[in-house]
Amino acid sequence: MDVNNEDKLLQLIGQIYSEMKDGFKSINQRFEKVDQRFEKIDQRFEKIDQRFEMIDQRFEMIDQKFEMIDQRFEMIDQRFEMIDQRFEMIDQRFEEVNQRLDRVEKTVLNIEQDHGKKLDALFDGYKHNTEKLNRIQSEVLKHEEFIIKRIK
Repeated sequence: MDVNNEDKLLQLIGQIYSEMKDGFKSINQRFEKVDQRFEKIDQRFEKIDQRFEMIDQRFEMIDQKFEMIDQRFEMIDQRFEMIDQRFEMIDQRFEEVNQRLDRVEKTVLNIEQDHGKKLDALFDGYKHNTEKLNRIQSEVLKHEEFIIKRIK
């Protein structure tokens, strides 16, 4: 080959090298910009991760509070069950008292009926005795008058 051709070839290679060097610089600059953008994106993702961690913590706190509320409701339910049991006991006692009152009322009615009959019988006897006493008194008065007339 000729020197001239070699020089042209070297010049061409030099130009290609120079253009490639410039091209690689621009590509490197672009990659650096892309890297910077990726760093910014990474920072944003870190902030988002932090926010999600905070949200997760808040949800954990909310879950704990709901668990506490559930426990309180369970305690309230237990108390209502105890109150229901007490009311059932009170209802049973009232039923027993009502049964006893029914028996007492029946007994009082029987006593009133028996005593009413006995009182009627007593009043009848009293009336009968009063009538006898009145008859005896009238007889005594007759005898008294008879005796007084004889004595005079």
